[in-house]
Formats: sequence, structure tokens, C-alpha cells
Amino acid sequence: MNKKKIDISIIITTFNRVDNIIKIINSFQKQINITKNFEIIICDSNSKNKLRIINYINQFINLKIKYLNCPVNHQAYKRNFGAKHSSGDYLIFIDDDCFPNNKFLFDYFNLLKIGKAKTIYCGLVEYVQFHDVKNLIQYRNDRLVSFKNIHAKNILEKNFISMNMALPKKIFLTNKFLFDNRFRFYGFEDFEFAYRFKKKSYQIILSKALIFHKDQRSFEQFLKKYFALAQFGITDIIKINLSAAKKSIFYKIENNFFIKIMLNLPFIVSLLTFLEKFVIFIDKKIFFYFSPIYKLGILVAYLRGVKKRYNTQTQDNYLLMTNNWYK
Repeated sequence: MNKKKIDISIIITTFNRVDNIIKIINSFQKQINITKNFEIIICDSNSKNKLRIINYINQFINLKIKYLNCPVNHQAYKRNFGAKHSSGDYLIFIDDDCFPNNKFLFDYFNLLKIGKAKTIYCGLVEYVQFHDVKNLIQYRNDRLVSFKNIHAKNILEKNFISMNMALPKKIFLTNKFLFDNRFRFYGFEDFEFAYRFKKKSYQIILSKALIFHKDQRSFEQFLKKYFALAQFGITDIIKINLSAAKKSIFYKIENNFFIKIMLNLPFIVSLLTFLEKFVIFIDKKIFFYFSPIYKLGILVAYLRGVKKRYNTQTQDNYLLMTNNWYK
């Protein structure tokens, strides 16, 4: 008997989020009527309670699920690893804190079956509201690209997100890899990906396929990633793809003549630290949405990271940040 043909491989990278994985699998199981010819590939790296995932997926008869225990716990590596071990003609990538809506597969399948050459699709994201961070969530949602105002045009590098994307597998095979494994740290993987493929004349088209991103981090925790972005993320993209780095707003900010002068002021570290604490305090006290608070916080946190990078770049600091910035 011939094996059932797989049209779509859904690749989910995960680490220590067993409950999320179970919910995501359940969501896709409910969409099996849209296309029965899909598989789910879970790319893990020795998560705690990984046996719970394995035992759970073994219950399914009509849903094809692969569990891969990747030797490297690195987002880019795990995505490439999942693509390498996929059986589908098309690949869909989502993260383990992203929950697809009930039309997710339908919206992607309708685009992928058209088979446009040199085209990558990027889906929509909606950050889920939580009471303690509702103003921050509103700011993050306001920054996202809306399908209504972009009309499925070729989107910019800054709007691309890899936590909800789809493409023909032949793009992976042609390019040997999709994501650059040299990125050690969070910050510019998506931007560099979009820049690199656009330079090769690929289109990145917005899709209606929607995920709900559940992120309950406080504003203070949220700012840590921009501090880390300045310390390590920008140095990665400069080494990997300088042309892409130069197109980033963060590269332009820290190389601005006046910013460079400001960062050399003797009291600048104390001032930036005060401003960051001040905007965090204001965020906790106000009950209305005021977007400049979040813009200022991001700028200050990034500049504080730039100043920290100028002073020290030790491996110990790098390891400390990787262990603590995203908790």
C-alpha cells in the first residue's frame, strides 16, 4: 500500500512548554477536515516532561505527528532541522506560544496550492490581552501589520515574522537552509531572513492565517530584550549580514552623530537607568493607553545596552543574559 501523500508539514519549535504543545496539537486536530494531508513536526531539545508530549501524540491515529529531539537548543537550528526531516511539499512554521485560529490551515492552504514561484507567506499575529499588561499589549498590537491596510502586498523586512510563516519546501532545498544558525541571540533573525530573501527577488506576502501570541511579560521584562538586542543581537547581524544590519532602525540610531555624542556624556548611564525606571513606574500607575511611554522605554533600554556593550563584551555576560532576559 502506498503511503499517504503529505502536502503540508507544520514545524513547531518548543522547549519546556508541554501544555502549550498539547493545546496547539488539539487546535490542528480540529482542522483536519480542511486538509487531511498534513503532518506536525515537533522540534524539541530535551524539554522537561518530554515523555508527556511523546505519550500524548501516540494517542492519535488519524493525525501524523513526528517528535524530533534536536541536538542543539537553538531556534534557527531547530527550524532548519524540522524542515530537513519534513515530508510535505510545503512548510509552515509556528512557535510554541502561538495558537492558530480555526481557519489557520484553510487560509494558508488556499495560498500555497496556487504555487507562486519565489514567494514566502507571512501570517498575522494578535497578542492576547492580559489585565496586568493590557496597555503594553495594545501597543504591541498597534505595531503589527494589518491585513486591511496592506492588501497582501510584498511586506517590508521589519514586518516579517518567522513565528507564523509558510513557503514551498523547494525554497528550503534550493537554499540549503532557511535560517542562519550563526545567530547566537535574539533580535535580528527574522529581519535578516527577510532581507536576504528579498535580495534574491523573493516576495514576502501577507496571509490572513492568524495566530494568537500569548506573552504575559511585564513592561520591565519586555524592555530586557531591547537591552539584550543592543548588547548582542546587533553584533550578530553585523557579523552575519552587514548590509541587512545597516537597514535596521537600531543600527541607524546608535550610529547617529548626536546619539554617539550623548552616549559619551559622563552621567549618561545614570540618566538612562533613571529614565528606564521612570517609564516602568509610569506604566504601572496609569490606567490609560499612552504609546510614547513604550517608545521611550524601548529607546532608553536599547541605548543602555549599547553603552553596556561599549564597556564590556565578556562571554560571562552573554551567558547571563541568555539565561535571564526572556523569563
